[in-house]
Amino acid sequence: MAEPEIAVRMASDLAGGASADDALAAVQEIMPAIELADLDPLPAPDNLDAVLAGDIFQRHVLLAPQTRAGGSVAA
Repeated sequence: MAEPEIAVRMASDLAGGASADDALAAVQEIMPAIELADLDPLPAPDNLDAVLAGDIFQRHVLLAPQTRAGGSVAA
């Protein structure tokens, strides 16, 4: 399964309790990404421990070469 994502590359670390403005200022760039997920095992109420042990389905991430500086998604 492929799932569209937005990847965020940070320019600096954030302390706990940072404001939204602090977080936006710490973003270096954003880029399109696709997460490739494996649905084995299929999630069910009685197997969530196995799902979590398998890294919540994520198998690979593809990052696009196009980036946008900063964290704005306007336009």
